[in-house]
Amino acid sequence: MTQIEHMDLGMLSLFKKKSNIDEDFFDWAITISKWAIASFDGLEQLQKAPLVTPGISFFPRSELSHHERAVELFDQVKQLADMRDWECELKAHSEQAPHHLGASVMQKYETNRPLGTFSETQTDGRIISTITYEPSLLKRPIDLIATFSHELAHLLMTSATTELPFDEEMHEPATDSIAIMIGFGIFIANGSSGFHTDDQGWGYHRSGYLCEGEILHVLSAFLYLSDNSIDDTKQYLKPHLYKRLQKISAEMSTRKELINLR
Repeated sequence: MTQIEHMDLGMLSLFKKKSNIDEDFFDWAITISKWAIASFDGLEQLQKAPLVTPGISFFPRSELSHHERAVELFDQVKQLADMRDWECELKAHSEQAPHHLGASVMQKYETNRPLGTFSETQTDGRIISTITYEPSLLKRPIDLIATFSHELAHLLMTSATTELPFDEEMHEPATDSIAIMIGFGIFIANGSSGFHTDDQGWGYHRSGYLCEGEILHVLSAFLYLSDNSIDDTKQYLKPHLYKRLQKISAEMSTRKELINLR
């Protein structure tokens, strides 16, 4: 190869269109999709899953408050996840005290701490499932719904007919992925991080176990496999997430690894 030919190839690589797909995230999305199809009644069950969106079509207005409102939302999430008849007790857990900065400023960091928990205990030969939630999330219903979908994904995964194809340390990221696969990707994506304010001040929260890129790759797989339209996410996803999802979904829909799952 001459020096000029080598330079021409180098220039071509410089101007080659950059892929919007992260191959590691793509592999994760394909692996979790295969596992979900194999473990939870096949592709037909996945195609029954709605793309759940915020708003009164899925979550009607309510006059309830406090724990009663949490129970109402929890029951609605169960129904949308096709888990209405699954027995599970819901409890509130203790609220973390905020950090005070001076007399009038209050700041609350919510990073790397669970906003909900799932546990199972056995009593008299009967398995009892319990989900807890952070009471302050009642002021952030999007995040509360995301938390409920994650914890219910834990419960669903106890019924899996095949072993999880990951190490135990990846169980929580896989659970977030299953929450997306049962229709709650918009909530998982929007709730993954952000700022919020309340009557006590402002704060930053970081929720979940997947980064934005991982969430959007799994959401792209879900939309493709379930025949839900990406257009239905535009009104509800944060603008930068929707823009990125468009690009990822357009490329993923041409990849044979995903096409072959249908």
